[in-house]
Amino acid sequence: LWFVFAVTMKSPGKLRNHLLKVGPVTEKEASELATRLMDEPGVVEAVVVAKDGVAYLKVNPESFRFAK
Repeated sequence: LWFVFAVTMKSPGKLRNHLLKVGPVTEKEASELATRLMDEPGVVEAVVVAKDGVAYLKVNPESFRFAK
């Protein structure tokens, strides 16, 4: 039975994880920042943790580019 599910599952692809320091932010600012990050090309998932001052990103390296 598990084989049927495994065969039909979509491959996760070649996503990469990135950690960004965003500094101290409020919960509201963290939510707004996560929304803005999700609008960036190549960002698949964005989670901003206000108390830690970091953003965790899951990106597609083929379409995501870091600003230098």
